[in-house]
Amino acid sequence: MPVIMRREDVVPDDNDQRRLWRLITSATVGAAMKATAGIVAYKARPSSAVHHGHAHGHTHKTLEYIYILGGRGTVQENGKSFEVKSGDAFVIRGETPHAVWSATEEPLMAFCVTVPDDHP
Repeated sequence: MPVIMRREDVVPDDNDQRRLWRLITSATVGAAMKATAGIVAYKARPSSAVHHGHAHGHTHKTLEYIYILGGRGTVQENGKSFEVKSGDAFVIRGETPHAVWSATEEPLMAFCVTVPDDHP
């Protein structure tokens, strides 16, 4: 039988850039797994150009696959900006400085899957 996770059953991780519901993790499905998946509500960019304490965003070791469910926004990668909208998908490699934000006061909604980035 599949494990069904519902957004309303998960406590979101909220900060000034986004709200994240981690639906599929080893904790929620009770299995050892390296990948995670969830829903992200990216917020409008703050008036400051600094994101998580960095001028060009943040980095992490995981590869991120992101599919935009709704809204319009911007992806910044290595200091370059790209517009995204509902139906778009993109990949961010681990250790790549990046940031994502909504172009409006309405959140940019996305489905995100992260996996270890084992490639140099």
